Amino acid sequence: MIHAVWPSSRGWPRTARRPWKLAAEAVALDHLSNGRLILGVGIGDPGDPFLAGVGEPTDPRVLAEMLDESLEVITALSTGQPVHHNGKHYQLAGAQLTARPLQHPRIPIWVGGNLLIPAVRRRILRWDGSTAYKGPTTAPQKLTPQDIRSLLADRNEPLDIKVRLGDGDPAAYAEAGATWCGHWIAPGPRSEAEAILRQGPPRLRA
Repeated sequence: MIHAVWPSSRGWPRTARRPWKLAAEAVALDHLSNGRLILGVGIGDPGDPFLAGVGEPTDPRVLAEMLDESLEVITALSTGQPVHHNGKHYQLAGAQLTARPLQHPRIPIWVGGNLLIPAVRRRILRWDGSTAYKGPTTAPQKLTPQDIRSLLADRNEPLDIKVRLGDGDPAAYAEAGATWCGHWIAPGPRSEAEAILRQGPPRLRA
């Protein structure tokens, strides 16, 4: 299921970075991690009062549009070629990143969000992996092995799927096709985080 600790962004909300800035930062992190970065993305929390307070959009549909367009821009910039883009939300006139990621053809993109929302599901299937949860954050549900099988059946090609440690038997998720198991470490003393990391990935029953 999971064979190593791998660096990833927890889930980049669209409003946190402009796509060209994120693309440059991701390339730098990919080099620092020796080509192991995974870029997690999502629309963020539309209900975050900070967004409205700084003039950022809060309409989930607009945020989704901006995320999809951002991913197009990031992918284009990853080629190292000049990018000309005239979209609804972003415009680039020959912008170019001279540094390219170590990973080819680009840094893997994993999508988060509520799996029960059709647009989130479609976005996951367009990219490389899923960090999705199930149900609204006010009434969360656990992903099931059948959810994993259903997502993979819609994809018809390899797809990384991360599940949460504690949602169920890791072996059952692995058998269904999940590839990663995430463990959220709450803020606290460094020694506690290091102790969790030393435990390593979950052991699957034989």
